[in-house]
Amino acid sequence: MKHLYIIFICLLGSLYTAAQCPAGETEITIELTTAAFATEKNWEIFVDGVSVSGPLNGPQVVTFCAGETSTITIDGCDTFGDGWDGTDITVTNTEDGSVNGCGAQDGCLLASVVGLDDEIEDCDVGITADIVSLTLGACATTPVNGCTDPMAANFNACATADDGSCVLPIANDCCTTAAPLPVGGGCTLTIGDNTGATDCGEAVPSCSNFGGGDAWYSVTVPPSGTITIEMDADPAGSPITDMGMSVYSGDCMALTEVACDDDSGNGLFPLIELTGQTPGDILFVQVFEFGGDTEGTFGICANEPCTSPVATATAVCVPGDDSGFYVEVDVTDFGGGNTAYTVDIGGPQTPDITAAGVVMYGPFPSGTPVDVVLAGAEDATCGLTITGLDKPCNIVDGIAEGDTFCSSDAAVTVTANVPPDTGLTAVQTVDGAFDGEHGIGLYAGTWDDGSVIGLPPAGTGLFGTDTETSIEGSTPGANDITTVGNWGDPSAVGNTVISAPLMDGATYTVYIVDDFGDGWDGSDVDLVDCEGNVVVANLAQFIDAIAADAQDELAWTTFTYTAPAASVTWSGTGTVTDDPDGVPNSGDEVYTFDPAMAGATGCDPLDVQLTMSVLSCGVTCDEIVNVTVYPPLQAPTITLDDAVCNYTIAPACPNDVLDVTMTTATPDSDPAPIDVTVTNANGCTATFPVDPPACAALMGCTDPCADNYDPAATEDDGSCNPYDDTCNADCTAGPFGGTWDPNTCACINETAPVNGCMDATACNYDPAANCDDGSCLPAPVCNTDPCVGDIEIVDPNNACACITDTPQVLGCTDATADNYDPAANCDDGSCMTAPMCSISVSISSFACNDSGTPEDPADDTVTFEYTVIDNNGTGTTWSSDQGDAGAAYGTVIAVGPILADGSTWTINVTDDGDANCTASTSQVLNSCPTVENIPTVGEWGLIILGLLMTITAVIGIRQRRENEVYS
Repeated sequence: MKHLYIIFICLLGSLYTAAQCPAGETEITIELTTAAFATEKNWEIFVDGVSVSGPLNGPQVVTFCAGETSTITIDGCDTFGDGWDGTDITVTNTEDGSVNGCGAQDGCLLASVVGLDDEIEDCDVGITADIVSLTLGACATTPVNGCTDPMAANFNACATADDGSCVLPIANDCCTTAAPLPVGGGCTLTIGDNTGATDCGEAVPSCSNFGGGDAWYSVTVPPSGTITIEMDADPAGSPITDMGMSVYSGDCMALTEVACDDDSGNGLFPLIELTGQTPGDILFVQVFEFGGDTEGTFGICANEPCTSPVATATAVCVPGDDSGFYVEVDVTDFGGGNTAYTVDIGGPQTPDITAAGVVMYGPFPSGTPVDVVLAGAEDATCGLTITGLDKPCNIVDGIAEGDTFCSSDAAVTVTANVPPDTGLTAVQTVDGAFDGEHGIGLYAGTWDDGSVIGLPPAGTGLFGTDTETSIEGSTPGANDITTVGNWGDPSAVGNTVISAPLMDGATYTVYIVDDFGDGWDGSDVDLVDCEGNVVVANLAQFIDAIAADAQDELAWTTFTYTAPAASVTWSGTGTVTDDPDGVPNSGDEVYTFDPAMAGATGCDPLDVQLTMSVLSCGVTCDEIVNVTVYPPLQAPTITLDDAVCNYTIAPACPNDVLDVTMTTATPDSDPAPIDVTVTNANGCTATFPVDPPACAALMGCTDPCADNYDPAATEDDGSCNPYDDTCNADCTAGPFGGTWDPNTCACINETAPVNGCMDATACNYDPAANCDDGSCLPAPVCNTDPCVGDIEIVDPNNACACITDTPQVLGCTDATADNYDPAANCDDGSCMTAPMCSISVSISSFACNDSGTPEDPADDTVTFEYTVIDNNGTGTTWSSDQGDAGAAYGTVIAVGPILADGSTWTINVTDDGDANCTASTSQVLNSCPTVENIPTVGEWGLIILGLLMTITAVIGIRQRRENEVYS
């Protein structure tokens, strides 16, 4: 007995609708599998009682559409009648997922029926059905993992579950979102990434291999107008090894390519150098991987080629520090291409210079000149050197070179550094006789205490040649005197022959000696202090012979030394006053520099030069100190800027800085004074009360439609400029009609002009036009005379133009004429009623003469004849370009002999009665055949036989072809 099994399936509306099925239906797949006896299985599928498969046999996979509430029935039986033997049936919602173009998704299992061996029997028994009802839940769509963010480069429209794989576009994907690229001194790579980059379509570079996926940067042109932009590999590693780059000016909506490069940098990376650019301009940089098929990181940088700074260096003294001088480096132009400069002044110094301005270094020892060397931190080729800086700082204590003062500063105390006393000098005056016999010595203390401070050196002839000299006889305490001190040239009159530093108030002994013992012979010796004062005069008066020595003579005297006072004087534009100690120019005074007395007035500082001269012991030591005194600060000014009561507070001196520069008030008010602090370039400050003037009411034009409307005015003063509030009535000038709206200051309800021809009789009349633009055209006049031209009609597609209806055909329109042209519609006067002329030229009797040298074609000649024939018998005589004139038709004319040079002979013939009746023909002048060997008798027979056959053939041809040219 045949069994049925029925599966009832309610396909819920939540199922994913397949693209192959109509709306409201879904795709179902039924699969039958069996372990044995597959060919015994017969089955059929019905949807709502209608077969969708036809009879099936054995394992099959069937896909069909079914309504979302249809009943699906499967009938089956076994042809052998022994059951299904383990056959399975599965029913699946296939959900092909093709909506929105997505690929197929895995379906969900709706039912699975296994076995049924006891229910399915012989197909011949009959048809009955056992219905198996299945309660089905919702068929959940199998999730498709992928990127669900529409902004991502790898967005998957078919994905239903985000798997975190989204690759979003980079932030600088387009020109409009370009990332700022800093300009440094030297290349410091900025790491970029093109992962997820797209092509925004803003520009196509002219070089390299652009495949999309670009990144954008913006760069500001530095002050030098020169900039280098380069790329390199990411030092951390990246799959990107080849990039291209293009630089643009303008804005992102209208870019102009400035330069483009592929491989000018390191390896396969680009480098672009630009010069002559406008400082401050923004350039846009487009970078892209070669071919656009590799993503990863890369490096990019922009730098300015270095230029040296502009600077000065000054040696200065620091008040209170006389250990040495200092160096002020004043950078007025920082240069380009470096972010800092190292400093070397007799050795490395800190800090580095990182901006324009003044930096002080030191101290450095006075008397040892130093050089200032600045070198770029990134590019050492840019820098500068200033040489030979030195300054003494131990003369003036209290004021240093380059000091600045406010006129309100307290007085500065300064002192003089007096050089040490250089002591006494012994001066010998000689009258020219025996001056080389004389010597001078100087002792500290009395004669007999042995502390020698000055004696003639050994070997001078005085007292022998030993380093010690005994003074004999009655010289008290003159033993063991050491020879020390200075000697000059005693032969020079007035020469300083001995000197030594002395202590003020100490006791000293001086002596003279004549080693010949015959007196001083007119010479004299004085002791003079460092100021030129004679301390001991005319030592010669004390000369006396040394006891027990008949020849040597000696004189000495003991004295107490009083040092002269140092002289200190000041000069210059500044004001320095003495300390009133009652002892002028004593060298121990304290001086006072009062900035207020320096005389600075107005706005400009006063450069003050102070010179202190110290005269001590005949030596003048000058110290010149340059300082600057800033004048007293002046009260700022206040100005009412406009009628809305804005005030500007300005300094009286241009370089002063104010803590308040603007204030406001309400109209018709008198604001109270405000305190303003003024600071000058040296940091001098003062506070002034500034009284703003009263602010009147705001008068002006209050009509917003007037061109001088003042939105701040609170009261109309009748100053409004008149304006035109009439609306346009001329359609050719734009929208017309309408009414004036004082709220918008414009005409409203205007009619837009529609330009066109408004003349209904014109060929281009426009019924929609409301403004005649003068374009009306008259109806065209089409040609109807074929002898004037083509016959025309009005163009059905353009009422203002004619088109050809019947073309003009010129010819003979006389049907009785010999040349009547039935197609002609205009007679051109060519009709002919007499027989028409027809002539031809024929050539005959062509013969070749080898001139007796058959082996040499160079001397071959030819002869031939030609005849002019009147084919219609209408002519009488003819002429040719070969010299024939008035020849009768049928006349045979011989030509030749002519050299057979291979050229072509041509004749042109014209009927004497009809210049339009012509004929022509040509003949090639070929040479005779070349004969290399004389034929034998047998060969001559064959040649003669061949010639006879050829002549026979030619005669036959001529008989068949009358009037044909022989050649």
